[in-house]
Amino acid sequence: MTRPFGRLAWGSVGGLLTLVLVGWGAFNVTNLLAHGQESEVHRFDATEVQRLDVQSASGDITVIAADVDTVTVTADISTSIGRTAHDEALVDGTLELHSGCPWFSSWCSVDYTVIVPPSVELDVHTGNGAVLVRASDAPVTAHSGNGHIELVDLSGPIRATAGNGSLEGRDLRATDVDASTNNGHLELGFAVPVHRVRARTGNGWLEVHVPDRPGAYRVDATTRNGSRTVAVRTDPTGTDTIDVATGNGHLQVDYRSP
Repeated sequence: MTRPFGRLAWGSVGGLLTLVLVGWGAFNVTNLLAHGQESEVHRFDATEVQRLDVQSASGDITVIAADVDTVTVTADISTSIGRTAHDEALVDGTLELHSGCPWFSSWCSVDYTVIVPPSVELDVHTGNGAVLVRASDAPVTAHSGNGHIELVDLSGPIRATAGNGSLEGRDLRATDVDASTNNGHLELGFAVPVHRVRARTGNGWLEVHVPDRPGAYRVDATTRNGSRTVAVRTDPTGTDTIDVATGNGHLQVDYRSP
């Protein structure tokens, strides 16, 4: 007596599932057909910009510091169903670049490329995308929820975090650095002796390279699962510190030519 009802119930579920799959396929096709790209360029008087604040839901962020009189912002916008929201405005000395995406859009991102003077403080965040910062003398805060972070030739204090992606610093002149990634390798190469370095990876190898110099560093280097190499002079009472740890991966602190 229960078999016809069971067959009817399974038939109803199958029909509903078919409707869902057909609807999802049609939605994806519509999303694809509606996909478009455009670029915008915005310019601001460099004397009025003291800080750059980039908050992007999805998209790469590139910031290059140079001796310029005009701050130039190039926004490469990808959109589909729904509007890719973005806003570029100068507010009380802070250049704010903010972008967001509707939840139902498969093609939504804003890639920002910004040219600023070296003295502009930088605070850049993307939920999904790569970050590149080059040649700044000011404090830098950089974050990517999902993407690679590259820091090159920076001399101000650095705070950098990656949720899922590698983090690389090259030719760094910063002496105060705090860097971490949950899942990905982390490598910091310094062109000058450092005062304080703190680096963490949850899953991935970690390397710190500093130039040889007289004196020694106070080094705290730990890994729960992986090899450990400390090839610099150490002093447990030193005032210049290198504090590094990884949950899973090899760890290395050594001298290397800049």
